[in-house]
Amino acid sequence: MTQTAEREASLERRDDRRRVAGRARRRRCSRPGAIQIGHPERPVRLRHLLPPRGKGSARGGSPYEISGYYYTPLVAVVIAPLANVHHAAQIWLAMGLAAAVGAALIGAWACRPSGTLPFGLLVTTSLVTLLYSWPAVLEAWRAQVQWLVLLCIVTAALLSRRHAVASGTALGMAALIKTWPAVLFTWLLGRSALRKLPVLAAGAVATVIAVLMSVAVGGAAGIRAMVTSPLAGADQPLVSYSVWGLGKMAFAESGIAPPITVSPGLQWTTWVILGGGLACLAAVTLLSRVDEELRLFNLVFVVILAMPVSHFMYVMLPLPALWWWMARAMEHPRAWVPWIGLGTLGSWWVLVFRLSPAALQSTSTTWPTYLTILGSTLVAASVSIIAGAVWHPRQRPVSAVPDDLRLDPGSRLVDELPEPPRP
Repeated sequence: MTQTAEREASLERRDDRRRVAGRARRRRCSRPGAIQIGHPERPVRLRHLLPPRGKGSARGGSPYEISGYYYTPLVAVVIAPLANVHHAAQIWLAMGLAAAVGAALIGAWACRPSGTLPFGLLVTTSLVTLLYSWPAVLEAWRAQVQWLVLLCIVTAALLSRRHAVASGTALGMAALIKTWPAVLFTWLLGRSALRKLPVLAAGAVATVIAVLMSVAVGGAAGIRAMVTSPLAGADQPLVSYSVWGLGKMAFAESGIAPPITVSPGLQWTTWVILGGGLACLAAVTLLSRVDEELRLFNLVFVVILAMPVSHFMYVMLPLPALWWWMARAMEHPRAWVPWIGLGTLGSWWVLVFRLSPAALQSTSTTWPTYLTILGSTLVAASVSIIAGAVWHPRQRPVSAVPDDLRLDPGSRLVDELPEPPRP
């Protein structure tokens, strides 16, 4: 009884400390320049993120000296001009919303169906599904950078068919904002060597830029800090909607939710089994014959499900897969596979984006909320990947297309025109 009472008293004291800390955070966030760009529970003031030689630098140090800064130096450089602006948070929010609208429009254009009316419907759907959601609320509230990453991803998808260098540059920019999108360069594995080189060259340029910026803001130690900071972020006591997070939360004392049982063996078993499943989905994504756009969006699905820390806001990043399946369903209304993809990902959007307000908490969750988000995301990713691998619309030979409509063999117009009648 004594131990139980002491434990209850300890939990009450911890809750009291969290409430006090929460009130202090809200007061800090209400001040000018308190954009929360680092740890969700520790807002970072903009003036602390200036590079050493930046105008008006308050500290004169590297941004990696700030606890909770897990980004590349580009983010600190971009927000440095806002350090002394009174309405910095509002300006950053406007920039984020502009990036979100741009991502929705570019993503709809990358997935576009034939016809004016279907395209208008797709644009409307992309805007509504992206912005009318709890992840968007959390993104705006915490002033994060996921909308910028999404803008880079859909731009890379749009330019993948005809402008390989620009596509690789957009993907490199995503990796300059957050380091993990560098994994998306595995998207190139399904291409010929000639088509890989321009994108890889653009990615190499982005890497050089990141190294130079890390040296500029942090000196020689800046490179090591840029590489090690994401690894340090993997130990954050935050809810992670991924295979890694499931094993940690279910079979270890994470402090996020009550564990099922404490067992390192079961924790590793979960990681191995579910990680193996994700590896199979990644192989199918990279090796199957599927549109370049869907391949990239499906790869994003796999990556966010495998990350050590996969925040609730990350579910916005593979959302263009929903737009792609909607466009194909409108183009091929008699084919059943696109409708399965659209129905599954539409249900995923309802469950995760609209019915999960409890996911706004980053340091704690409930098992029903967690399993709803992670389970539906796993199902949506699996259906999108498998459906894309097995469904191939009937193609029309290029020679049968009139000269005024003929495009390159990679064009969707050529690939999806109906087969001409036989004599």
